[in-house]
Amino acid sequence: MLIVLATVFPLCTNGQNFSVYRKEFEKYNVVLLGEPTHGEGNVFEYKIKLIQYLHDSLGYNTIAFESGFIDLYFANRFIKQYPDSNSKNYLTQAIFPIWTQAKEFQPFFEYFEKTKKKLDIIGFDPQLTGVYGREFFLDTIISIIEQRKPMGVLKLNTDLLRQCITSFETLYSFPDGVRYEKYLKQTNLLRRYLKKVISKKEERWFFIQAVNSLIALGADYYNKKDKHLNEQNFLAQDSNPRDSMMAENLCAYIKQNPNKKIICWGAAPHFMNETKSIQNEELKAFNPMGMLLKRKIAPKMACNVTFISSKGTHGLIGTKPIEVPQPKFGNIEYDLQRYSHDSLIFLNTTNVTHTSFTSSCVEYTPLIANWSRAFDIFVYMPSFTPAHLIEADSNEEKQIGTPIKKDFLSNQVFSRKIGQRNSLHSMNYLDEVTIMSKKQTVTDILDSVKKHWDENYINSPYAQIGYNSLRITNNDSNIFDFEGISDYFAYLPSNSQETMNVNCQEVNSHKYSGNNRDLILQAGGTPLSGNAIEPDVAFIEKSLRNFDFSINSVYYDTIWGNVIAIKYHQKHMNRWLTNTWLIEENNGEIFIRVNDYAIIKSVKYIKRDLDHLNKWSIKNGSKKRAKLPIMDAINIKEEKATETKNYYYDTIANKYVVRNYESIWERKGVFNDNLDRSFSTVAINTLYTKKASITVEKNQSFRIKKLMWYQQKNNPDYWKAFSLSQFIKQ
Repeated sequence: MLIVLATVFPLCTNGQNFSVYRKEFEKYNVVLLGEPTHGEGNVFEYKIKLIQYLHDSLGYNTIAFESGFIDLYFANRFIKQYPDSNSKNYLTQAIFPIWTQAKEFQPFFEYFEKTKKKLDIIGFDPQLTGVYGREFFLDTIISIIEQRKPMGVLKLNTDLLRQCITSFETLYSFPDGVRYEKYLKQTNLLRRYLKKVISKKEERWFFIQAVNSLIALGADYYNKKDKHLNEQNFLAQDSNPRDSMMAENLCAYIKQNPNKKIICWGAAPHFMNETKSIQNEELKAFNPMGMLLKRKIAPKMACNVTFISSKGTHGLIGTKPIEVPQPKFGNIEYDLQRYSHDSLIFLNTTNVTHTSFTSSCVEYTPLIANWSRAFDIFVYMPSFTPAHLIEADSNEEKQIGTPIKKDFLSNQVFSRKIGQRNSLHSMNYLDEVTIMSKKQTVTDILDSVKKHWDENYINSPYAQIGYNSLRITNNDSNIFDFEGISDYFAYLPSNSQETMNVNCQEVNSHKYSGNNRDLILQAGGTPLSGNAIEPDVAFIEKSLRNFDFSINSVYYDTIWGNVIAIKYHQKHMNRWLTNTWLIEENNGEIFIRVNDYAIIKSVKYIKRDLDHLNKWSIKNGSKKRAKLPIMDAINIKEEKATETKNYYYDTIANKYVVRNYESIWERKGVFNDNLDRSFSTVAINTLYTKKASITVEKNQSFRIKKLMWYQQKNNPDYWKAFSLSQFIKQ
């Protein structure tokens, strides 16, 4: 059978005789190097050798990864901007960790570092796979618009855009509480401004394409929101929107850089030329990126490569290896067992074009197809070996966020069938997890958090400089905007008013036309509100007995490594534990880094007792408004609140501190039970703290005279020169 199908060419794994196939590869502008499941370590090694040959000998000068289009743009930019820095530091923040954290992938970093002056690296995945999309993308765009069309920024709801981008990057889902129509309106507005203000060709193509990518990503996440997809019910066609956008992103790069020769790295199913000849109904409905790519460019400009084997094991980093299924008689892998060397099989030769045969090249499932129409080249390897987790350099660990030990827990971020990242992979509320071969309960984990508390967090008086903003809207119209720069002086263990002082330096506030005083007062609270400085672990420090805990998920994060997500529910409500009055429900989730048991993120969902809240409001009304959080006789019909904190590791203090804080309060109701005076408000309060904390004497922090936001006058000159993106980077 094999002789009829194609000629098998032996190929040394050291790459010395790749030159035999020079004529085959040099005629293409795009070579797509696939892999069966992301879990074949020796396939990684083989692909790296092939990349070296294609670059060194045939002039291929761009490597495109199945990773963030936006993230890798910034990584590549930083690599060019800071040539003295090791490129690995940037790439690990942008490429999916299934590769960057694999031992077999490390030679790629070494080779790229040596050749980075001659190589570009890009991504084509619309998903946000690293930190750069969240940290730099929106702020860079805002900075560009501010410089060239300052009034345009005022019309953008940057808080909504930031909330969506954060949800896309951290949860891989469309955020709750955001209307899709509003997201679409804001992203279209962003695109329109960019088209008006960007003149540089390089900037223009990327940022406009990136916004197109975000629009498509938001639509995909929104449409899947109610489907509750998992590995059991996910169909190949559910990846069609993602594959379509991957092709669009790559084609946009090719159009901008027509003379570039590109090597793509990703999953083989995404790279297939077509699926109609495969005798599988699910796959026939799948429209892979490779098919869409060849429709947009000349088909003969690109070829795809996948890998097959007849024995060995495979497995994602940190998981138990899985045996490669023994091929049965009639499979091409069965016939290839006679070969003890790696071999190339060219499927696009004339004697194979119209032949169907069985292969397990797609996720080890035997399928009959005219495989020459799906793939151009098979690389047969006698045996597969799994990917292995690297032992990271402990000196780098705090710098670039790579894990130190092989402490993967019981599941993965990546689902092989789904083919995309699930940041919070549901584990049905586990009672315990296995860490370093040791089973630990929720109580064990929280005890470890307490045990490592002094090591992880600042436990002496400290100061931070923060940026705070507050936006209040009513029926989609802005009624109040505030932003300010403040000194924060804090002293652990809690963040009550006795232990935190705020000194406002600069303010920029704007109340829009109309008599909206009541709305501003009732909807927004104070622009400096929120327990944004201290780590949100009051329930751990004060009383574990007041909460129910459960392990929600275990996942891998590109910055923090292995993370446990623990959900909590407060059983007994009191202000002492919540820092907010009249609470009816207090639920949330904390994210704990396994490596050192530090809390690196927290999300809190609050629901207040509206019956008691409205009674207070009606009883006390405007006569005592100076003493009440509700400033008029209002009747709140609906209310929900979310508070989110993200942390960073401060290299000056060598401790974790809060990086940014966001609270979103949504309210609907009426004033004085007058239906004609109904209101709907969204108050978004954000805080960014600089990456520098200064230890201060306890008495010093409390001798500073506090200057509140309403006591500070606007300084137009300061805000004219202010750039949030530059502030955050400092």
